[in-house]
Amino acid sequence: MNSKEFLHYYRKMSILKNQEVSLKEAEEDIEMMVESIAEAIAMENELKFKNKGKFILEDRKRKTVQNIHTGKKTKLPPKKIFKYIQPKSLNIPEEK
Repeated sequence: MNSKEFLHYYRKMSILKNQEVSLKEAEEDIEMMVESIAEAIAMENELKFKNKGKFILEDRKRKTVQNIHTGKKTKLPPKKIFKYIQPKSLNIPEEK
């Protein structure tokens, strides 16, 4: 699902709950939610939701790359990655 599809899904769910929102309001709500989650993770490196899972920010391993022309090896700095870990009680199949 891409962001546009999620926007329409969010709007459809609000209509079902008798709280109809416009596309612009739905977009603002989603943007605010994503920014809030990102800020919380940046502050603590982890955000847990009871029975929903947790979001974590962790460092990837340093990579060593080699220049194909000179053969010189260079170490790249580790990157931060954003990861979601689902709880065992939530039955969402993982993609392979």
